[in-house]
Amino acid sequence: MQENIIQKTKFGILWNAFEKFGVQAIGFVLNIILVRLLSPNDIGILALLVAFSSLANIFIEGGFVRALIQKKDCTEQDFSTTFIFNVAIGLFFYIVLFFAAPLISEFYKLPELTTIQRVLFISVILNAFCVVQIARFQMVVNFKALALINLVAVIISGILGIILAYNGFGVWSLIWQELTKNFLIFVLYWYFGGWIPKTWFSKNSFHRLFSYGSKLVGVGLIAVVVNAIYNTTIGKIYNTKDLGYYAQGEALPRGAFGALSSVVITTTFPLMSSLQDNKEELMKIFKRLVKIISLMTFPVMVGLAVVSKEFILILLTQKWLMAAELLFWFSLSYLFTPISGLNLNILNAIGRSDLFLKIEFAKLPIIFLTMAITFPIGLKAIVIGKFAASFLCFFINSYICSKNYKFGGVKQLWHIRKIIISTIIMACLMSVAKICVDDIMLRLICAVVVGFFSYILVLKILKEEELEFVIIKFKNKFQRK
Repeated sequence: MQENIIQKTKFGILWNAFEKFGVQAIGFVLNIILVRLLSPNDIGILALLVAFSSLANIFIEGGFVRALIQKKDCTEQDFSTTFIFNVAIGLFFYIVLFFAAPLISEFYKLPELTTIQRVLFISVILNAFCVVQIARFQMVVNFKALALINLVAVIISGILGIILAYNGFGVWSLIWQELTKNFLIFVLYWYFGGWIPKTWFSKNSFHRLFSYGSKLVGVGLIAVVVNAIYNTTIGKIYNTKDLGYYAQGEALPRGAFGALSSVVITTTFPLMSSLQDNKEELMKIFKRLVKIISLMTFPVMVGLAVVSKEFILILLTQKWLMAAELLFWFSLSYLFTPISGLNLNILNAIGRSDLFLKIEFAKLPIIFLTMAITFPIGLKAIVIGKFAASFLCFFINSYICSKNYKFGGVKQLWHIRKIIISTIIMACLMSVAKICVDDIMLRLICAVVVGFFSYILVLKILKEEELEFVIIKFKNKFQRK
């Protein structure tokens, strides 16, 4: 049984990687075209509303996806109970947001937001219908279906958004793109899911699942509230244009972080849950995952920071130049986030979502202190503050690993020391390569090429085991073909 899920996990990682990187890559290209056609103000308007839909989705999901996966003996009653709860909460939140739309518009002094919100928040209802289907796909490690569904949805909705933006629809091109994507995901999940809900709701089932999932709701709420404070404050103290720069500066590193971390964290959660009673094996897998995710995350985030200015000027044009400095610090602020997420994933795997919630509360003083210091200074200071907070929060996130598994933050950094050294050398060589080239396009290409090969070369010189493992796996894969 355990061997079977390990094999499924390996296969799932490949498909999850395809979903995250393939969908992200295609979505990235489509988004670049879209952003070039839109203004920072358009992006800023959408960023104002993200917190409200995110808040609703936190309650809708309710931690039930992970609760169902973590539960060893899920029944049809569990699935039906979750489905009925999700749909009821989704409808409730849409009604609340529908009638609250004029108040939100008045708060931001943007009358046009009322209609925009009422259309955009239809996605809340669509998402409510998909929670159980997502959980069922993940429980059987069927990331192939998830990959293909998301790929189709991103391509079709992205093309529609570009067509609308090209024809002058402005912020509405973003609204219809988002709504179309969620509608397609809804249709395809139900078509390929192969599950039809029963008609009963079980209080006992709900209480069992919610006792675990409710802690994750608290965790999600903290993240949403913090993000809402950032967006709302920037939108009010500064303006929607500045918020647009802020949102776009964060978009790429956040997307890269989501792709890199989700490939490992989401796919291996079923495996880690199955090993929750085997402490030694769980920690063995955890240590390997720390290296794998660092091997991918560190060069991508640091490399993106080094070429942030060239990246913005070439891909998004001069009108987005103000986002370049923000992109630099956002990239660094996401450097340790995937490893932090991996530390917290252990708590979910062993069923201790209560500790997950306590850790999130413990980080709030650091986050609010950096807010208080940086908000009066400016956008760049705000993002630098996020970088400082993310580094400090990494050590808080690793506290449980330090206490229970003797593998805390300092030991984890020592565990990946070769990767850190290789990344620092890579960044230095990329910076030198940039100085030697005048043309901006050649400068970007040269820096990326130098960064890639120098990173691999230094890792090989330092004899990083995980790199050798990956290379061997790829060689075996191609040889079999």
